[in-house]
Amino acid sequence: MTERPILMTQGNAQKCHDGTKTMTRRTSGLSIINERPNEWDLMLFDGELAQFSRCRGSARASIRCPYGQVGDRLRINEPHYLYGHWKKNGTTKTGRQKWRFACDPSRGARFPDRAPNRVLRGPLAIDGWFRRHARFMPKWAARTVVEITELRIEWVQAITPEEARAEGCEDAICALGAFAELYDSIYGQGSWARNDWVWVIGFRRVGG
Repeated sequence: MTERPILMTQGNAQKCHDGTKTMTRRTSGLSIINERPNEWDLMLFDGELAQFSRCRGSARASIRCPYGQVGDRLRINEPHYLYGHWKKNGTTKTGRQKWRFACDPSRGARFPDRAPNRVLRGPLAIDGWFRRHARFMPKWAARTVVEITELRIEWVQAITPEEARAEGCEDAICALGAFAELYDSIYGQGSWARNDWVWVIGFRRVGG
């Protein structure tokens, strides 16, 4: 079993933590198959995607899912708050000051649903709580861990209303419409209409 980090927006991370989001769709690592070739079949074996020619029966290319395979775990990296201060960390080639954030792990991490009363805006050399981007979350700070229970490859528009709700879209009138808006908000306007190939990852919360 392997554990990897996965980035989530604030709202989606909270839904994973609450258990109302049990599925995600990701486009990462799919550039070699993004042309939707009709003459190729896509098959998935133990987390590895392969394209097989319908004409010759030979493999054209393969790519391993960057998020692992069924049974692996994902550590949810999300926006958070850490206590610490900023240290000077040399300069850029143009002479601009560089900074490095030094946190105090003993103070733990806070999250938007229980944010600190006072948040400083850095970089500052004084101690306090600072908001940190999901990509900078230390492993020890993650509050939610999930296990992959399902993995497949498909076009994003193949999603069903039930799966849209599993993605955390609880709109009672049109869960699919809510998911399309969510997808465009993350990947850019027009992404839903482009109908990308996506990794479909189902999961269940196991820790945090």
